[in-house]
Amino acid sequence: MLTFRPIVMLAVIAIFFAIPSTGVAQLESGIIEINVKNVKVEGKPARLSRKRFYMFPGGLKENAALLQRIKAAEITSRNCYYKALKASDQYICWLQAENCESPFCRVVESRYLNAADKQHVPEFLTAYKKGMTLYRGKTGIAREWLLTNMSDDLVNGYYRQQQRVLATILGGIKPFQSTMTDTAAIRTIFIDIPFAAGSPPKAKYLFSNVLPIEIGNKSYVWSCERDVEAGKSVILNLARTDRGCEVIERELNVCDTAPCAEAK
Repeated sequence: MLTFRPIVMLAVIAIFFAIPSTGVAQLESGIIEINVKNVKVEGKPARLSRKRFYMFPGGLKENAALLQRIKAAEITSRNCYYKALKASDQYICWLQAENCESPFCRVVESRYLNAADKQHVPEFLTAYKKGMTLYRGKTGIAREWLLTNMSDDLVNGYYRQQQRVLATILGGIKPFQSTMTDTAAIRTIFIDIPFAAGSPPKAKYLFSNVLPIEIGNKSYVWSCERDVEAGKSVILNLARTDRGCEVIERELNVCDTAPCAEAK
């Protein structure tokens, strides 16, 4: 009859041989930082905060079909989308001021809720008044639930449209990763890019915003190839379009909206 100690030892040995070691199954992961802070369009700084970038295996050549779909995609401009909803010029200009696709991207300040202020946005004011009625004059709650009390198409409709365009462009391709640029340093970072044991410690990837970013009356898609190395951090400066980058620039359909003041 086996004593307790031999049984424990046998169990430890069994576990040791049954479970393969994972410590050497994978090399150190790679990291790439995309810097978009110094990107300029027609000599002016481009607002690229809160924009999503995608990562695909292979470079420009390997992703040629994807780039062709980007060039051929049917794009409805932001102002045309909101104009079709009969949104006010103030709302369209409020979005344009920070290059926003939806009202989630910036804070709705008090002046936009004040009918006496020239900058007030009718859609926000209407939603605020509705909230004041629903929440019995509690201003804090009315402001907190402001977007909930707006038309869903005005809040989420353009995003849904963009997701349909994205699905068409991807054509069934699944990005390896995606991440969004921040609002402070204006950069985005792809982390934990894996390298399996036995594979080369360097691999080429394509980084692209895929969905056109509107700037003025044009749209832009940046697509850059870059080598990522195991255990190293690489910086991709989007302002250096001469280094393995292709910029797809297209004229946008423009709808008749009031001119907007420069963002402050």
